[in-house]
Amino acid sequence: MGTASRLPVKRVFQNPARAVIATWALILLALGSCGEVRVDRLFALHLSRAPDESDWSATLPLPLKSGGGSIHGTNARLAELELDTDAVHLGSASCHHGPPITSPVPVEARAYYTDRELFLDVRWEDPTGDTLPKAWERGPAGWRLGAADEDGIAILWSRTAGPFGCQEACHMRDFAIRQGELVDERAMFLVDQGDWEETWVWKPAQGGQALTLGLQGFVTSRGATYRTLNSVAANDPTLTPEARRAGTFGPEDRPLSDAAGRPLSTGAAGAPAYLYAENAGGGLSTVAERTKRGWRVIFARALEAGSGRQAFRPGESYRFGVAVFDATSINHHIVRDTKTLQLVAPAPRPAQAVDESTGIL
Repeated sequence: MGTASRLPVKRVFQNPARAVIATWALILLALGSCGEVRVDRLFALHLSRAPDESDWSATLPLPLKSGGGSIHGTNARLAELELDTDAVHLGSASCHHGPPITSPVPVEARAYYTDRELFLDVRWEDPTGDTLPKAWERGPAGWRLGAADEDGIAILWSRTAGPFGCQEACHMRDFAIRQGELVDERAMFLVDQGDWEETWVWKPAQGGQALTLGLQGFVTSRGATYRTLNSVAANDPTLTPEARRAGTFGPEDRPLSDAAGRPLSTGAAGAPAYLYAENAGGGLSTVAERTKRGWRVIFARALEAGSGRQAFRPGESYRFGVAVFDATSINHHIVRDTKTLQLVAPAPRPAQAVDESTGIL
């Protein structure tokens, strides 16, 4: 009778997919016994090797909704005319965070980790696979921006307490009043000296890499600015800041250089709208594919990536935000509330039975 009671447990833990399901059952029972199951958490179970498709099929996804932008801060601050670096979200009706929240993009996230790496599987719906980055095109009437742009996804990790998300990292660099309306320049950056957050970004043409978000915006692991505007107007020192903002990508604008940053040749027919720094990787690897419903991207990165990098440790939790790009470089969807990744500490290995007559396991 004792042998019969041990065999099912042994079979379960010899089968990785069954082991995952059994572990999930134990986790849900434990959470349920506490009276509340946190629905804002993505649980990452420990595996002895990199996850395969059977593992991804067995784990529980965290459903997300990525939609339009939100108002940053409180209306009371606007009433007091405290136009600080966040005032753009109060004084401007057009937050750059994409389409209305009434048409969110469904997203699912899954996660595992091993002794060395974290694996994050993100899937989202997108019926059109857009893989070409925004570009300039030269026609009979001169230069114009093409309609195409690429899809993508970004994961922003938080190392600090307090409100967090893509909208908390979006600030106003400058503003002006034009015909009674606030005209502003918005960008992603942090405002306090020494602050930084790690961001994982993937785009079809760029691949995946880990960036650092700080005072100067996004930089690569080599310290280079991640993306710059390929625009004559944006880089014209003779124009006022307001004129540069108004002229960038406007009808009179044109590209400044080719993809390598060299002056355009006379017969050039096209050029990128944005110049990206060389992909430094930052220790992040990605595998991406088109699915029947959209995109799937699996991120993988070492738990410990060195000084100045986000660390991940078993038993601890980490807050993150998600942005989804649908044929756009700027007007992205965001998951409006903060989510949490929890690395579930490995459970003690089940005791193995010993045959008392022989001493063999």
